[in-house]
Amino acid sequence: MTITARALGRFTTRDLVLIAIMAALGIAVKPVVVPIAHAIAAPLFVPSGAFAGGLYMMWLVIAMGIVGKRGTATLTAFVQALLVIFTGVVGSHGAMSLVSYTAPGIIMDLGLLLFRHCACCLPCCVLAAILANVTGTLAVNLIFFRLPAIPLALTLCTAALSGVVGGVIAWEVIKLLRRYRIAAVRGRGTSGGSGDGRMGESEPALGSQGGDACVARGRGRRGRHVAPITIVSLSMLAAAAIACGCSGPRVGAVASPTSADPVSAHSIRWIDAGSGDEGTLGLAEVFAGPAADSGSVPLRRALSACRHVGTTRVAVYGADGSICTAPVRGCRLSAAGSLFVHGRSVSTLVGIVLDPPKASVQDVCRLAKRNLASGGKTLVIYLDGFGWDQFVRAKRRADIPRMARLVATKAKTVYPTITPVTFASMVSGRDPSATGIHDRATHRLSCSTIFDWAKSRGKSARLVAGDVQVLELAVKTVLDPDANGDGSTDDEVFASARRLLSSRRPDFMLVHFHGIDDVAHSTGPFSLATRDRTCRLDQMVGKLMDLWRGQVIVVADHGLHTVKGPRAGEESGAHGDFRPEDLFIPLLVGRTR
Repeated sequence: MTITARALGRFTTRDLVLIAIMAALGIAVKPVVVPIAHAIAAPLFVPSGAFAGGLYMMWLVIAMGIVGKRGTATLTAFVQALLVIFTGVVGSHGAMSLVSYTAPGIIMDLGLLLFRHCACCLPCCVLAAILANVTGTLAVNLIFFRLPAIPLALTLCTAALSGVVGGVIAWEVIKLLRRYRIAAVRGRGTSGGSGDGRMGESEPALGSQGGDACVARGRGRRGRHVAPITIVSLSMLAAAAIACGCSGPRVGAVASPTSADPVSAHSIRWIDAGSGDEGTLGLAEVFAGPAADSGSVPLRRALSACRHVGTTRVAVYGADGSICTAPVRGCRLSAAGSLFVHGRSVSTLVGIVLDPPKASVQDVCRLAKRNLASGGKTLVIYLDGFGWDQFVRAKRRADIPRMARLVATKAKTVYPTITPVTFASMVSGRDPSATGIHDRATHRLSCSTIFDWAKSRGKSARLVAGDVQVLELAVKTVLDPDANGDGSTDDEVFASARRLLSSRRPDFMLVHFHGIDDVAHSTGPFSLATRDRTCRLDQMVGKLMDLWRGQVIVVADHGLHTVKGPRAGEESGAHGDFRPEDLFIPLLVGRTR
């Protein structure tokens, strides 16, 4: 029997259910707590993460108070780490979540063990929450932010105060649960939680004399192996609950489409890149009449049903992330909805783009490599969520005079149109079938990137981004949290990029601005707020270009479409769909001297 099985065997099925519930609740409240915490913390100029951390850590304390066994906090924190990795909800740090989430639970358990308490009183609940929140804040800082000593000390003090609040709330919840005989009851200073699973004599836990008692009494060799299976199963159920709506999408986030979403067995989605029209190609119409008995028909004939008789090329998007561009004459459509390109079947279809743009988000990597190989330097300015339609309107209104000087090309991006997927294709030059990034839960690419290429050739490279590390990349990354509390990291990203360019100019530098995507999600892609953010970013882009000498590429990862709100005139923005607003982006290229 493994050490893991023996450790988990100390917990009953009831314990594991409660741990999974507490872990899921701790993650599910984040999308609600984060904006509130930010609104309160921003005017005070304190980090919102440390400020709200006590409310996250209190769930570990509550879990300890309910279960009353050593290791409960660690197990709860570990389940939370799995949840954020699998669901990609707000607060995910990718694979590093295993460290940033689990470490607070480990330190909490060690602290309570040292003082021989188990969330049994107010002082130990407060101490546990302080230890957990300070540890979590320190771990995130060491992994990502790396603040100087004085700001770090102030941040840790804020985390400690937040831990006090979280500990007090946790104790009040535990007392309430004790009334209903749900939480474990132990005397102060006892060594409870040694693993026997028994509750205090004065107030037995709910169910301790019922079904779970039978499980505990009858648990033999086979029963101990139930624990690992149970905790994994409950973790997956909790993850599914969060992914299906418990957490809700954060600003800049959308649910990842499944391969079955884009196409049905009776129709195929299409987009006309020239006109921007979109629709579905009904198979019943295509295979009616004389074509009813045929196994397949030329795609050109099928498109004539949609009055698209002049199409010469198509970009075929597969559900595996592949993109195949081919002449229409080389494509045939089967009655089952399969598309054959030069006789080869494409994976389950997402849709097709008629007469697609030749340029692609993948060209960023190709253009940069070609310039670097010739001895030049390349600056890539990445404007998250700045679609082609938004660019055209901004240029027409003269909102982007600096970007308008660059040569603009309409380009297509990859699918699904969400940041990790599109960013991976941008830096690798490969489609998602090669990058292995298909959703928000995966952060490590399956192929090399421009940063790997530059390193192998002795080229210096830098990445400047906001407060989230979207992908795990082999490059020195500068992350910039919202230090001034204005609700955006754009000014911090700009300041970091300008400092780097003023002191040294790496051979390759990528600067990732999040502002347009953030604002457009809240107010819509064509709102006044989004327009104002676009104007500000144009000024920042211009100033960075003034400091650069060499090739400049300004590009987006995806666009956004407008979503009408329940009230008249209320709008927001979204992306992730197979539609022209999301799929087409500007690719701007120029050179500074």
